[in-house]
Amino acid sequence: RSEERLSMAIELAGLCTWDIDLATGDAIVSESHFEMLGLPKAGDQILPFSQWESRVHPDDLTKVLRAMEDARTKGSFYAPEYRIIRADNQEIRWMIDFGQCAYDKSGALHFMGMTLDVTERKIAEQKLHESEERYRVVADNTYDWEWWRTPEGRYKYCSPSCFRISGYTPHQFQSRPELIDTIIHQEDVSTWRVHLQHLSDSKECPLIEFRIYRADGEIRWIGHACQPIYDKSGNYLGERASNRDITDRKLVEQQRNEYRDSLERMVQERTSQLQAALSQLEKVNEGLKKEIAVRKKAEESLNAQTINLEEANTALKIILKRREADKVELEDRVLANINEL
Repeated sequence: RSEERLSMAIELAGLCTWDIDLATGDAIVSESHFEMLGLPKAGDQILPFSQWESRVHPDDLTKVLRAMEDARTKGSFYAPEYRIIRADNQEIRWMIDFGQCAYDKSGALHFMGMTLDVTERKIAEQKLHESEERYRVVADNTYDWEWWRTPEGRYKYCSPSCFRISGYTPHQFQSRPELIDTIIHQEDVSTWRVHLQHLSDSKECPLIEFRIYRADGEIRWIGHACQPIYDKSGNYLGERASNRDITDRKLVEQQRNEYRDSLERMVQERTSQLQAALSQLEKVNEGLKKEIAVRKKAEESLNAQTINLEEANTALKIILKRREADKVELEDRVLANINEL
């Protein structure tokens, strides 16, 4: 039952077992080993060494035989990775062996171990490697400072542009992971720490801006954009980041803000002047209103006097006419009296 359980576990794990008799070179292998090599199954489950050797990729055979020899003569653990060419369809597959020699007083008798097909893993590694190479080629030739950091803050990659921006070489950042923390401007340290905390808590990170001290002491503004990396289980694996020197833009913004502030001050000063002039005009206007009121009263008084004069003149005219009439009447009376005398 123990052997059955072990055999089942090995088969479920996708492993093939082998036991090589070093005297004859023949190996007793599991049935799955024939399937792995694309060979027809043998009833006695014996695989001649030459038949297995013929399936190993020619470019890897020397490496595998040397590892076997070291395991036999030095007692070292045997664990090479190599390619095979299947016998049935000529498909190339990747294998990894785990084995060790069994000894007695006369020396090594058997070479026993297991083989695992790791083709899918190698393909995934190759794709990842190609992806990293493409990223590296792009990053090496980009104007921005690119990096790839682990959760512990160590740099798996740092692009050459970091020297142009920061004055420090990629090797200095990779050998001193804490360097980035020491060159950040003291007023922006809190922004950086909050960003690092946000990295491990969220799958999206906003763009941040901070200042750094270059190796020569010059202060430069950095626009930092990054993408946190997670595995399929959601575990945080690190970050890929792009850092752009935005000092020129920040200087333009600063000049624009200073110009805007200057304009605002000029507007405020002009507004104050206009308000003072308006206040003065209001005072003058108030004086004019008072003067107009006085003149209006004087005009009303003059109009009243004019009306009185006109009435007096009319009365005077009436009196004069009456006097003329009286004069004529008197003259007529005098003349009548004289004529009567």
